[in-house]
Amino acid sequence: MLPTQLPLRLVAATRLTTSTTFVARSLLTRRVLVPSFTRLYATPAKPKKGSIGETAKRGRTTKTTSTTGAKPKTTTRKATTKTKAPAKAKQPSKTATLKAAAKQRAVERAAKSKAKKAEQAAKKREREKQKRAKAKAQTTSSGLTVKELKAQALAPPKVASSSAWIVFYAGRVRNNPSAVRGAGGVTQVVKDVKREYDNLSSSEKESYERRAKEEKADSEREYKRWVEGHGAEDIRKANVARAQLRRLKIRGAKQYKPIQDERALKKPISAYLRFNKERFQSGQHRGSVPEQAKESGRVWKELGDHEKKDYYEAYEKDLAAYNREYEALYGHPAPKKAATTPKAKTTT
Repeated sequence: MLPTQLPLRLVAATRLTTSTTFVARSLLTRRVLVPSFTRLYATPAKPKKGSIGETAKRGRTTKTTSTTGAKPKTTTRKATTKTKAPAKAKQPSKTATLKAAAKQRAVERAAKSKAKKAEQAAKKREREKQKRAKAKAQTTSSGLTVKELKAQALAPPKVASSSAWIVFYAGRVRNNPSAVRGAGGVTQVVKDVKREYDNLSSSEKESYERRAKEEKADSEREYKRWVEGHGAEDIRKANVARAQLRRLKIRGAKQYKPIQDERALKKPISAYLRFNKERFQSGQHRGSVPEQAKESGRVWKELGDHEKKDYYEAYEKDLAAYNREYEALYGHPAPKKAATTPKAKTTT
Protein backbone atom coordinates (compact mmCIF):
# COMPACT_ATOMS: atom_id res chain seq x y z
CA MET A 1 0.00 0.00 0.00
CA LEU A 2 1.35 3.39 -0.94
CA PRO A 3 1.91 6.07 1.65
CA THR A 4 -0.67 8.18 -0.04
CA GLN A 5 -3.27 5.61 0.89
CA LEU A 6 -2.45 5.91 4.65
CA PRO A 7 -4.49 8.04 6.99
CA LEU A 8 -3.50 11.69 7.06
CA ARG A 9 -2.19 11.59 10.66
CA LEU A 10 0.20 8.77 9.76
CA VAL A 11 1.38 10.51 6.62
CA ALA A 12 2.18 13.64 8.62
CA ALA A 13 4.14 11.60 11.14
CA THR A 14 6.27 9.96 8.45
CA ARG A 15 7.56 13.35 7.33
CA LEU A 16 9.08 14.25 10.75
CA THR A 17 12.36 12.37 10.23
CA THR A 18 14.30 10.61 7.50
CA SER A 19 15.11 7.64 9.74
CA THR A 20 11.51 6.46 9.92
CA THR A 21 10.98 2.76 9.38
CA PHE A 22 7.79 1.06 8.68
CA VAL A 23 6.61 -2.07 10.33
CA ALA A 24 3.81 -4.13 8.93
CA ARG A 25 1.03 -4.50 11.44
CA SER A 26 -2.51 -5.57 11.14
CA LEU A 27 -4.88 -2.68 11.57
CA LEU A 28 -8.45 -3.81 11.83
CA THR A 29 -8.89 -6.20 8.87
CA ARG A 30 -6.24 -4.67 6.59
CA ARG A 31 -2.50 -4.82 6.63
CA VAL A 32 -1.04 -1.35 6.95
CA LEU A 33 2.44 -0.04 7.53
CA VAL A 34 2.77 1.64 11.01
CA PRO A 35 5.82 3.85 11.45
CA SER A 36 8.19 3.17 14.36
CA PHE A 37 10.08 6.20 15.75
CA THR A 38 13.48 6.51 17.37
CA ARG A 39 14.08 9.58 19.57
CA LEU A 40 17.02 11.60 18.23
CA TYR A 41 16.96 14.36 20.86
CA ALA A 42 17.54 14.60 24.62
CA THR A 43 15.74 16.36 27.48
CA PRO A 44 17.03 17.48 30.91
CA ALA A 45 14.94 14.81 32.59
CA LYS A 46 15.83 12.08 30.07
CA PRO A 47 19.29 12.61 28.56
CA LYS A 48 20.21 10.76 25.41
CA LYS A 49 21.47 7.28 25.97
CA GLY A 50 25.24 7.25 26.16
CA SER A 51 25.50 11.02 26.62
CA ILE A 52 27.65 12.77 29.23
CA GLY A 53 24.62 13.86 31.18
CA GLU A 54 23.37 10.32 31.56
CA THR A 55 26.83 9.06 32.48
CA ALA A 56 27.26 11.75 35.12
CA LYS A 57 23.83 10.98 36.48
CA ARG A 58 24.44 7.26 36.79
CA GLY A 59 28.10 7.61 37.80
CA ARG A 60 29.38 4.84 35.56
CA THR A 61 32.10 4.45 32.95
CA THR A 62 31.37 5.29 29.33
CA LYS A 63 33.41 4.65 26.24
CA THR A 64 33.73 7.19 23.48
CA THR A 65 35.08 6.22 20.07
CA SER A 66 36.34 8.74 17.59
CA THR A 67 35.52 8.39 13.92
CA THR A 68 39.17 8.81 12.91
CA GLY A 69 40.25 5.42 14.24
CA ALA A 70 41.98 6.73 17.40
CA LYS A 71 42.17 4.60 20.49
CA PRO A 72 39.06 4.74 22.57
CA LYS A 73 39.36 6.71 25.78
CA THR A 74 37.70 5.62 28.93
CA THR A 75 36.64 8.43 31.28
CA THR A 76 34.94 8.30 34.61
CA ARG A 77 32.86 11.23 35.84
CA LYS A 78 31.17 11.40 39.17
CA ALA A 79 28.30 13.58 40.12
CA THR A 80 29.39 16.38 42.42
CA THR A 81 27.34 18.77 44.51
CA LYS A 82 28.47 22.31 44.99
CA THR A 83 28.31 23.70 48.54
CA LYS A 84 28.13 27.41 49.16
CA ALA A 85 30.72 28.93 51.43
CA PRO A 86 29.23 30.26 54.69
CA ALA A 87 28.54 33.96 54.57
CA LYS A 88 30.86 36.02 56.69
CA ALA A 89 29.26 37.62 59.77
CA LYS A 90 28.75 41.31 59.36
CA GLN A 91 30.97 43.26 61.69
CA PRO A 92 29.06 45.80 63.84
CA SER A 93 29.85 49.42 63.30
CA LYS A 94 31.86 51.46 65.76
CA THR A 95 28.78 53.43 66.85
CA ALA A 96 26.82 50.26 67.56
CA THR A 97 29.74 48.86 69.57
CA LEU A 98 29.97 52.03 71.67
CA LYS A 99 26.21 52.04 72.30
CA ALA A 100 26.25 48.40 73.37
CA ALA A 101 29.14 49.05 75.74
CA ALA A 102 27.39 52.09 77.24
CA LYS A 103 24.19 50.08 77.70
CA GLN A 104 26.09 47.29 79.43
CA ARG A 105 27.77 49.77 81.78
CA ALA A 106 24.38 51.32 82.62
CA VAL A 107 22.96 47.88 83.44
CA GLU A 108 25.93 47.11 85.68
CA ARG A 109 25.61 50.45 87.48
CA ALA A 110 21.88 49.89 88.06
CA ALA A 111 22.55 46.41 89.44
CA LYS A 112 25.25 47.74 91.78
CA SER A 113 23.00 50.57 92.96
CA LYS A 114 20.13 48.17 93.62
CA ALA A 115 22.38 45.81 95.56
CA LYS A 116 23.80 48.71 97.58
CA LYS A 117 20.34 50.01 98.47
CA ALA A 118 19.22 46.54 99.52
CA GLU A 119 22.30 46.20 101.71
CA GLN A 120 21.72 49.60 103.31
CA ALA A 121 18.06 48.77 103.97
CA ALA A 122 19.06 45.48 105.60
CA LYS A 123 21.60 47.25 107.81
CA LYS A 124 19.02 49.87 108.78
CA ARG A 125 16.50 47.19 109.75
CA GLU A 126 19.14 45.43 111.80
CA ARG A 127 20.07 48.66 113.60
CA GLU A 128 16.42 49.40 114.38
CA LYS A 129 15.94 45.87 115.64
CA GLN A 130 18.94 46.16 117.94
CA LYS A 131 17.78 49.58 119.09
CA ARG A 132 14.34 48.26 119.99
CA ALA A 133 15.84 45.30 121.81
CA LYS A 134 18.17 47.60 123.73
CA ALA A 135 15.35 50.00 124.61
CA LYS A 136 13.21 47.09 125.73
CA ALA A 137 15.91 45.73 128.00
CA GLN A 138 17.22 48.98 129.44
CA THR A 139 15.73 50.65 132.47
CA THR A 140 14.33 54.15 132.27
CA SER A 141 14.93 57.09 134.57
CA SER A 142 12.22 55.71 136.85
CA GLY A 143 14.04 52.38 137.11
CA LEU A 144 11.40 50.49 135.08
CA THR A 145 11.83 48.47 131.90
CA VAL A 146 9.77 49.08 128.78
CA LYS A 147 7.58 46.09 129.58
CA GLU A 148 6.88 47.46 133.05
CA LEU A 149 6.17 50.91 131.63
CA LYS A 150 3.63 49.45 129.21
CA ALA A 151 1.90 47.69 132.07
CA GLN A 152 1.86 50.92 134.08
CA ALA A 153 0.54 52.95 131.11
CA LEU A 154 -2.86 51.19 131.33
CA ALA A 155 -5.21 50.69 128.35
CA PRO A 156 -8.18 53.08 128.35
CA PRO A 157 -11.10 52.55 125.95
CA LYS A 158 -10.97 54.44 122.69
CA VAL A 159 -13.26 57.38 122.07
CA ALA A 160 -15.12 56.79 118.80
CA SER A 161 -14.78 59.59 116.27
CA SER A 162 -18.09 58.77 114.63
CA SER A 163 -19.82 60.54 111.74
CA ALA A 164 -22.92 60.05 109.61
CA TRP A 165 -20.92 58.33 106.86
CA ILE A 166 -19.22 55.94 109.31
CA VAL A 167 -22.55 54.99 110.87
CA PHE A 168 -24.14 54.40 107.46
CA TYR A 169 -21.19 52.35 106.16
CA ALA A 170 -20.94 50.26 109.35
CA GLY A 171 -24.63 49.46 109.14
CA ARG A 172 -24.40 48.34 105.51
CA VAL A 173 -21.35 46.13 106.08
CA ARG A 174 -22.79 44.70 109.29
CA ASN A 175 -25.97 43.72 107.47
CA ASN A 176 -24.11 42.21 104.50
CA PRO A 177 -20.67 40.93 105.62
CA SER A 178 -20.36 38.55 102.66
CA ALA A 179 -20.21 41.51 100.24
CA VAL A 180 -16.71 42.38 101.46
CA ARG A 181 -15.47 38.98 100.32
CA GLY A 182 -17.05 39.38 96.88
CA ALA A 183 -15.40 39.87 93.51
CA GLY A 184 -14.79 43.59 93.93
CA GLY A 185 -13.51 43.35 97.49
CA VAL A 186 -13.57 46.23 99.97
CA THR A 187 -12.94 48.85 97.27
CA GLN A 188 -16.06 47.95 95.34
CA VAL A 189 -18.13 47.78 98.53
CA VAL A 190 -17.00 51.27 99.57
CA LYS A 191 -17.90 52.65 96.13
CA ASP A 192 -21.34 51.07 96.21
CA VAL A 193 -22.09 52.25 99.75
CA LYS A 194 -20.81 55.75 98.94
CA ARG A 195 -23.15 55.89 95.96
CA GLU A 196 -26.06 54.93 98.20
CA TYR A 197 -25.04 57.51 100.81
CA ASP A 198 -24.89 60.30 98.23
CA ASN A 199 -28.41 59.46 97.10
CA LEU A 200 -29.84 59.88 100.62
CA SER A 201 -32.13 62.78 101.33
CA SER A 202 -31.18 65.55 103.76
CA SER A 203 -33.58 64.24 106.42
CA GLU A 204 -32.05 60.75 106.22
CA LYS A 205 -28.55 62.18 106.56
CA GLU A 206 -29.64 64.20 109.60
CA SER A 207 -30.86 61.01 111.26
CA TYR A 208 -27.45 59.41 110.72
CA GLU A 209 -25.80 62.57 112.12
CA ARG A 210 -27.86 62.24 115.31
CA ARG A 211 -26.91 58.60 115.64
CA ALA A 212 -23.24 59.50 115.20
CA LYS A 213 -23.43 62.12 117.95
CA GLU A 214 -25.15 59.65 120.26
CA GLU A 215 -22.48 57.01 119.65
CA LYS A 216 -19.72 59.54 120.32
CA ALA A 217 -21.41 60.69 123.53
CA ASP A 218 -21.76 57.07 124.67
CA SER A 219 -18.07 56.36 124.06
CA GLU A 220 -17.06 59.54 125.93
CA ARG A 221 -19.21 58.56 128.92
CA GLU A 222 -17.66 55.10 128.92
CA TYR A 223 -14.17 56.65 128.78
CA LYS A 224 -15.00 58.95 131.70
CA ARG A 225 -16.35 56.06 133.78
CA TRP A 226 -13.16 54.11 133.11
CA VAL A 227 -10.97 57.04 134.22
CA GLU A 228 -13.00 57.63 137.36
CA GLY A 229 -12.77 53.93 138.14
CA HIS A 230 -9.01 54.40 138.66
CA GLY A 231 -7.40 56.52 141.32
CA ALA A 232 -5.90 59.90 140.45
CA GLU A 233 -2.43 58.59 141.39
CA ASP A 234 -2.83 55.62 139.02
CA ILE A 235 -3.76 57.92 136.14
CA ARG A 236 -0.83 60.22 136.97
CA LYS A 237 1.63 57.30 136.94
CA ALA A 238 0.10 56.05 133.70
CA ASN A 239 0.66 59.44 132.07
CA VAL A 240 4.27 59.52 133.33
CA ALA A 241 4.87 56.06 131.85
CA ARG A 242 3.24 57.10 128.58
CA ALA A 243 5.48 60.16 128.35
CA GLN A 244 8.58 58.00 128.84
CA LEU A 245 7.41 55.53 126.17
CA ARG A 246 6.94 58.38 123.70
CA ARG A 247 10.44 59.66 124.43
CA LEU A 248 11.91 56.19 123.87
CA LYS A 249 10.27 56.14 120.40
CA ILE A 250 9.48 52.46 120.59
CA ARG A 251 7.25 50.80 118.03
CA GLY A 252 3.69 52.05 118.45
CA ALA A 253 4.74 54.91 120.73
CA LYS A 254 2.16 57.22 119.14
CA GLN A 255 -0.68 55.24 120.66
CA TYR A 256 0.44 56.18 124.17
CA LYS A 257 -1.27 59.54 124.29
CA PRO A 258 -1.96 61.22 127.65
CA ILE A 259 -5.04 60.02 129.48
CA GLN A 260 -7.52 62.85 129.91
CA ASP A 261 -8.43 63.18 133.59
CA GLU A 262 -10.59 66.07 134.76
CA ARG A 263 -9.17 65.70 138.28
CA ALA A 264 -5.63 66.48 137.13
CA LEU A 265 -4.21 69.76 138.41
CA LYS A 266 -2.72 72.40 136.15
CA LYS A 267 0.59 73.85 137.16
CA PRO A 268 0.65 77.62 137.70
CA ILE A 269 2.24 79.68 134.96
CA SER A 270 5.55 81.40 135.61
CA ALA A 271 6.00 85.11 136.26
CA TYR A 272 7.17 85.82 132.70
CA LEU A 273 4.25 83.92 131.13
CA ARG A 274 1.85 85.86 133.38
CA PHE A 275 3.42 89.12 132.16
CA ASN A 276 3.21 87.97 128.53
CA LYS A 277 -0.45 86.97 129.00
CA GLU A 278 -1.32 90.42 130.34
CA ARG A 279 0.35 92.09 127.35
CA PHE A 280 -1.62 89.89 124.97
CA GLN A 281 -4.95 90.60 126.71
CA SER A 282 -4.26 94.35 126.70
CA GLY A 283 -3.67 94.30 122.92
CA GLN A 284 -0.03 95.42 123.08
CA HIS A 285 1.15 92.55 120.87
CA ARG A 286 1.87 93.49 117.27
CA GLY A 287 3.25 91.56 114.32
CA SER A 288 3.90 87.85 113.98
CA VAL A 289 4.32 85.41 116.86
CA PRO A 290 8.16 85.43 116.76
CA GLU A 291 8.13 89.22 116.73
CA GLN A 292 5.71 89.30 119.68
CA ALA A 293 7.90 86.91 121.69
CA LYS A 294 11.00 88.95 120.90
CA GLU A 295 9.32 92.20 121.93
CA SER A 296 7.94 90.69 125.16
CA GLY A 297 11.39 89.37 126.10
CA ARG A 298 12.96 92.77 125.49
CA VAL A 299 10.35 94.57 127.61
CA TRP A 300 10.63 91.96 130.39
CA LYS A 301 14.39 92.44 130.61
CA GLU A 302 13.97 96.21 130.86
CA LEU A 303 11.63 95.90 133.87
CA GLY A 304 13.12 96.49 137.30
CA ASP A 305 12.94 94.14 140.27
CA HIS A 306 10.16 96.13 141.93
CA GLU A 307 8.10 95.89 138.71
CA LYS A 308 8.66 92.14 138.44
CA LYS A 309 7.92 91.61 142.13
CA ASP A 310 4.15 91.57 141.63
CA TYR A 311 4.38 88.83 139.00
CA TYR A 312 6.64 86.69 141.17
CA GLU A 313 4.41 87.10 144.23
CA ALA A 314 1.35 86.05 142.21
CA TYR A 315 3.24 83.00 140.98
CA GLU A 316 4.32 82.01 144.50
CA LYS A 317 0.74 82.33 145.73
CA ASP A 318 -0.59 80.08 142.95
CA LEU A 319 2.23 77.59 143.51
CA ALA A 320 1.43 77.27 147.22
CA ALA A 321 -2.23 76.57 146.42
CA TYR A 322 -1.17 74.03 143.79
CA ASN A 323 1.05 72.17 146.28
CA ARG A 324 -1.76 71.92 148.83
CA GLU A 325 -4.23 70.58 146.27
CA TYR A 326 -1.63 68.21 144.84
CA GLU A 327 -0.94 66.60 148.19
CA ALA A 328 -4.65 66.30 148.95
CA LEU A 329 -5.36 64.67 145.57
CA TYR A 330 -2.38 62.34 145.12
CA GLY A 331 -1.50 61.68 148.74
CA HIS A 332 2.11 62.89 148.54
CA PRO A 333 3.85 66.25 148.13
CA ALA A 334 4.43 67.67 144.69
CA PRO A 335 7.94 67.25 143.25
CA LYS A 336 10.31 70.02 144.20
CA LYS A 337 11.11 72.68 141.66
CA ALA A 338 13.92 75.22 141.44
CA ALA A 339 13.33 78.53 143.15
CA THR A 340 11.74 81.16 140.94
CA THR A 341 12.22 84.23 143.14
CA PRO A 342 13.98 87.11 141.37
CA LYS A 343 17.66 87.59 141.93
CA ALA A 344 18.71 90.90 143.42
CA LYS A 345 20.65 93.06 141.03
CA THR A 346 24.00 94.29 142.24
CA THR A 347 24.82 97.89 141.58
CA THR A 348 28.27 99.30 141.42
